Amino acid sequence: MSYGATTDPWGFAADANIKLQSSSANPSDGGEGQCVDSIGDVAASTMYDTANSTISAVYKTCSDTALVLYHDTTDTSKARDFRLGKVISNNVITSIEVTTSPTERPTITISGEYAHGVTDGAMAKYDPSDVEIVGVRKATPIAFTADSKSKVTGASVTASVSTSKTADSVGNTACMDVYGGRVEATTDIVGCTGAPGGTVAGGWTQNSGPGSNQGNTAYATGSLSAFKNLTAM
Repeated sequence: MSYGATTDPWGFAADANIKLQSSSANPSDGGEGQCVDSIGDVAASTMYDTANSTISAVYKTCSDTALVLYHDTTDTSKARDFRLGKVISNNVITSIEVTTSPTERPTITISGEYAHGVTDGAMAKYDPSDVEIVGVRKATPIAFTADSKSKVTGASVTASVSTSKTADSVGNTACMDVYGGRVEATTDIVGCTGAPGGTVAGGWTQNSGPGSNQGNTAYATGSLSAFKNLTAM
């Protein structure tokens, strides 16, 4: 038995101000090809595409400065590359989520999957800078500005890509690609002196909210959601 979170699959906690909280690497189920006989029993079966796994790690920040996921790597003094589509140790980043809270410093979750031998240079990249926020303990609004009657109580933002896989002649994944980069953000607000409300930031498209949830012993709350589509670099 080993104690503590000791494996950082992405190397994100190499920054002294980033602290690894937990990590996981789990095999994914493959497929099964079956030969079924005349009475419905499986007479023979073959497993395929079993070399799949999902990888995830959760981090917290101890810095009051901006959380940086990507700097142009041509500037070696600021090199930092955790873009969507980045291949690290044969795993590709497919999702980055940041949540903020009034009671905790930001939580960062980086997730991905086995890259099936596809190299970093061959994988499309999407800049996740829209999820970069200040590392302080604060409910930081993302994609919205609360109006004068409202206060921000929490927010989350997720940048993600989809994956496309090509199988070989016996059903095993031979190569893969990422596509469809997108950022989705939600900001939670409470109306202190009126109905909860806010304004979407430039470059974002609002797709829901704010709404109003009321109770007889609480101030009205609501959530605003927005998205932004990304272009491959």
